[in-house]
Amino acid sequence: MYVVVYENGTRWLRQATPLCVDCVKRMFEWIESEDPRVKKRLFPDTFADPTEEAAWRRLTEADLAHLILSRRQIVDKDLARLRADGPGLYRWPVSKGHDHAWISSLNAARLALFELHDLGPEDMDIDPEDIVDEDRQLAMVQIDILGFIQDLLLQGDGGADVA
Repeated sequence: MYVVVYENGTRWLRQATPLCVDCVKRMFEWIESEDPRVKKRLFPDTFADPTEEAAWRRLTEADLAHLILSRRQIVDKDLARLRADGPGLYRWPVSKGHDHAWISSLNAARLALFELHDLGPEDMDIDPEDIVDEDRQLAMVQIDILGFIQDLLLQGDGGADVA
């Protein structure tokens, strides 16, 4: 997979495999999970005092929900332009100004996958093929894919083909 940057600032992620496409299409499934571990990881406590924490959550809950919805709409808008890019491969744009929504969503999806599969930092040093549990193995591959896409977007124009 690689990025092509156009003069209008839109970047096209090119030559993506079906697994890459599946990962980006499922990001919000993981981010919006009702699993308490995911909620705690993505929205950690801000205050030690439970009363202050409850008050803070009442004040910010609607804004956080709106932020996630906004990011989802931006990502979905770009993914609606998903196209074939050769036999068994795909491409999609990340429109100018959409980078932050994509990078934040990719990162949140990675964190959610870590929690949903009880993974930790020590698991990052293990080759996914050495993980016995197939669900955890797939989660590690998905985390790696999302991280790779995130890295492509964070590189900016560096290393990208310019069209």
